[in-house]
Amino acid sequence: MDSVLSQLNYGPVPEYWDESMLDRFLGLEMVEYEVLTEWLLMLVEKGFGYEELTIDRAFDTVLLLQEATRKLRQSANVT
Repeated sequence: MDSVLSQLNYGPVPEYWDESMLDRFLGLEMVEYEVLTEWLLMLVEKGFGYEELTIDRAFDTVLLLQEATRKLRQSANVT
C-alpha cells in the first residue's frame, strides 16, 4: 500500500515522474485508473492516516496518468 501511494505521490508534475512509476502506471486500462481512484477514496474514508496533501497529489497524478494514456492511445489510434 505504501509503495503504491509513494509512487503516486510524485504529484502533478510529469517531469518528476521516474521510469519505474511510468512503467507501473502509464498505459493502464481506464477501469484500472478508476480502481486506483476508488482505492484512494477508501484510504481517506477509512482514516488510514495519510496526509491530505499526499492523497491530493495521488489523485492528481492518477488523473494526469489517465489523460496521458488517452493521448497515447489517440496518437496510436488505439481505443
